[in-house]
Amino acid sequence: MEKIELPLEQYNQAQKLDLLERIWGDLRQNEEELESPDWHEPILAERRAEIESGQAEILDWSDELKEKIKKEALCK
Repeated sequence: MEKIELPLEQYNQAQKLDLLERIWGDLRQNEEELESPDWHEPILAERRAEIESGQAEILDWSDELKEKIKKEALCK
């Protein structure tokens, strides 16, 4: 696979977040083709345990949260 080089230093944080969102949206269209690496499982198990014990919670990656992050990125 050919490595893609992007001039990331030319983009501000909001643009980089937008790029990440677009890539993630594209990947999610074919998520059944993605395989998690073996090192993901212990991390996921730890996070499941934290949620079950009440030490952590699942946050919805809502449009409202995305907009808040983008606005904060623009302020920096």
